[in-house]
Amino acid sequence: MTARLGAIGVFFALRIGCALILLKLAASRLSVAGFADFSQYLAFASLVTLLAVGGSQNGLIRQVAAARSRADLEETLAAAAAIWIAASAILLLFAIIAAGMIGTVLVGHGGESAAIVALTGAAIFAGPGQIRCSMLSGQGRMISSLEIQSVGLLAGVAGAAVFALRGEAAAAALAFAGGSLVPSVPVLR
Repeated sequence: MTARLGAIGVFFALRIGCALILLKLAASRLSVAGFADFSQYLAFASLVTLLAVGGSQNGLIRQVAAARSRADLEETLAAAAAIWIAASAILLLFAIIAAGMIGTVLVGHGGESAAIVALTGAAIFAGPGQIRCSMLSGQGRMISSLEIQSVGLLAGVAGAAVFALRGEAAAAALAFAGGSLVPSVPVLR
C-alpha cells in the first residue's frame, strides 16, 4: 500500500515537473502566437484522447477489479475495444471532414488541417495504451501502469522540447501527444 502511494506521488510530481519545464521552454522559445497555438493543440489532443476511449478508463479499472473470472476480463476488454473502435472511427472521420474548421476555431486559421488530423490520429492510437494501463490498474498492478505512463510522458516531453526549441508549435504538440503512444507498446511491462 505504501509503495503504491509513493509511486502515485512520484508520478504526479513527475507530471507536474514535466509540465512546468515544457511550458517554460515553450513560453520562452515560441512566439506569443506560437505558444497560444501550442496550448490550444495540447488542449485539443487531451480532449480527443479522452474521447477516443469514450471516457471509460475509470469504469474499466472498476470492472477489471471486480472481474471474477478470465471470461469477465475478456468481456470487459472486448467492450473497451469496441468503444475505442467506434469512438475512433467517429473522431477520425470528424477530424478529416472538419479539420479546417477546427483549426480556425483553435488557432484562428484552417491552414493547420494536417496538424489537427495528426493530433487526432495520435490520440486515437493512444487508446490501446489507455486501455492497457486501466487494465493493469484494475488488476492491482498500478505501479506497472504508472511506470509505463512515465516513460510515455518523458518521451513526449523530450520530443516536444526539440520542436519547441525550433519554434514549431504544432510539431511540439504532436510530439508531446506522441508520447501517449508509448503505453501501447506491448514489450513494456
